[in-house]
Amino acid sequence: MKTHLYVTAELASEIREARKKKGYRQEDLTLEGFLSTGTISRMERGSVSVSREKVIFLCEQLGVEIQKYQTEADEADEVDIALKLLSIENHLNMVSPDEAWEELRKIKPESEYHRIWALYLKARYWECKGKKEKAKVVYQQVVENDDPELRKYNFIPASYHALGRISFYEDCADKAMEFAAKGLDSFYKEGEKQHIYHYLLISKVIYLEELKRYEEALLEIEDLWANRNNIDSRQVILSMYEIKTRLLTKLSRFEQAVTLATEGLIMARINRMYDHASYLWVALGECYQQQNEIQNAEVCFQSAIKMGSHMENKFFVPKIFIQMGKLYQHVNASQKAYEMFTTAIYKSKEISNKIVLAESLECVGDYYIQYEKIEKARKVYEESLENYKRLGKQGNIRNLLLKIASCYRDSNRTKYYELLDEYHQIYSENRR
Repeated sequence: MKTHLYVTAELASEIREARKKKGYRQEDLTLEGFLSTGTISRMERGSVSVSREKVIFLCEQLGVEIQKYQTEADEADEVDIALKLLSIENHLNMVSPDEAWEELRKIKPESEYHRIWALYLKARYWECKGKKEKAKVVYQQVVENDDPELRKYNFIPASYHALGRISFYEDCADKAMEFAAKGLDSFYKEGEKQHIYHYLLISKVIYLEELKRYEEALLEIEDLWANRNNIDSRQVILSMYEIKTRLLTKLSRFEQAVTLATEGLIMARINRMYDHASYLWVALGECYQQQNEIQNAEVCFQSAIKMGSHMENKFFVPKIFIQMGKLYQHVNASQKAYEMFTTAIYKSKEISNKIVLAESLECVGDYYIQYEKIEKARKVYEESLENYKRLGKQGNIRNLLLKIASCYRDSNRTKYYELLDEYHQIYSENRR
């Protein structure tokens, strides 16, 4: 037997008229933890599926005959909507976002629970497709629907987590921190999606690291570390290994960082988690580079590069080549550095990653400056600047304006001062 009943326009009208006739407010008919005013309101509007038990309860309270509506609803043999949404979520993550989207468009929610779940999956789809603005709008719609009956499903903290993730990639770490805090505050600990709580905690550490609050970040990760045996997600645990390795490196605790990264790499290999293995190889390489152990660092970065074809996160691949290029630049291996930076440019264009493309171009400009090829440096700096401007990266824009200005200092003093004025204008606006 179906667990939900479709409230027709006729039944909705009967319910609404019966309530008014008896002189009840919607609030008078609620039952804490079972029937809310929101659900009653939706039933009175009609054309919606609601839990059979809730419809029967309300109709009994109002003396509305429900039998004929039950009979009509039972004639249809429909798929379980929750099962269908679970299947779509699986396809979205593991098969094909586009196939999942086609299935999602066919869903007819039977309850507010189904509607919010479908809304959350729509936001996930837009994020997967790189449509960040659309994703943010839909995630915001989810967090604004704070129905007490739905809190146990933790769609709100999951959406805050996603909003924080998007803000972080938009270079807004402060905003990302705010979303992580809201997600943690709204998390229902006895509810579903328990992994989201750990994702939020990990994200908070990442944002603290980005804000250069290293000691705070390490304290947070240590709290998580103490409870790692209670965490089911291998992704969360391997993220902890990676982040803790980076933090220990930044705090010059190199021996601990190497030991930790090595342990994490063994776990990543056993579980064949290529992305996390690559992240850990880069973190370990940075640790060796900080200690000026160049050959060890090169082995690590090369190992990360070899993982590239197996990685799901193609965004990270060109960043590995940038890191390798900076290593070669550090030891004056100029031709190798140039090859790594130009490869990063090619890889960035291949996956349409404008932020890493801008960074790669800036690195090539720095390479040209090192060898006093001023005109070549200026051209790639200006191309990099255009990309940063399209992305609204104010910090990077200011940095590039100074570099380009230095290229004009001896050849075009008017242009030189124009660029410095633009730099100071942006700097002043950001301080307001």
